[in-house]
Amino acid sequence: MPNGAFGQTAADHAKAAAAVDRLWSADNADRVQAKEEILELGGAAIEPLLALLNSMLDDVHTLHYARTDQHTKTRPNSAQAVREADELDFVLRPPGQKEMTWRLIEDTCNLLGKLKAEEAVPTLLRVSEIRPDHGLLHITSEMIAIQEIGRSAVPLVLNRFTEAAREEWLMSVKPDTTPLGKARGRELNKLERRLALTLEIVGDRAIVPELERVAEHSQAPDAAALAKTLIEKLRLRYN
Repeated sequence: MPNGAFGQTAADHAKAAAAVDRLWSADNADRVQAKEEILELGGAAIEPLLALLNSMLDDVHTLHYARTDQHTKTRPNSAQAVREADELDFVLRPPGQKEMTWRLIEDTCNLLGKLKAEEAVPTLLRVSEIRPDHGLLHITSEMIAIQEIGRSAVPLVLNRFTEAAREEWLMSVKPDTTPLGKARGRELNKLERRLALTLEIVGDRAIVPELERVAEHSQAPDAAALAKTLIEKLRLRYN
């Protein structure tokens, strides 16, 4: 008897959960095979993939290791302490064991995109918000996943962009000059740029009217400038 959409059975869901668990494997060949099985199982794998991705995002500051070395360790606060902990960890852990957090995040984003999992879009946007900033704006796995999901993802991405613009404006009205407030401002600018790039690669010109509203009426200068640039790029693409 089918259990779930499109004739998925309880056995399919069990196989999917087991395949997703193998993404933790220290054996690269096993991980590759697990990914192939996940794609073959299709929709049955979406729920365990989302559960894994959310668990990584909820605990992104913890070091996670492959299943052959299942301990985790909380990452220290200071940069020096992190370096010392990583050096000690490199010496003590068995050969071939690598910290897994971002590899698992990348793998799950890629798989959710290939599965065109519309329900994953809010979590994929969390990845864009949490992802560390290495100084350069580039296309990332969650952006590609949203592109593969397609235009059905656009309203959520656009809504998050307008929310970020509103937060930018509120911060300008009542500036927070504390280190935490300044850090939030930088994070917000990073998020706005990433969301604009995501909307660009999806390339849905139906969003132009809403972008015009942001560009013309928003009192958030960074978001307004990004909206104007994005409008120009979309018009060039379709003209």
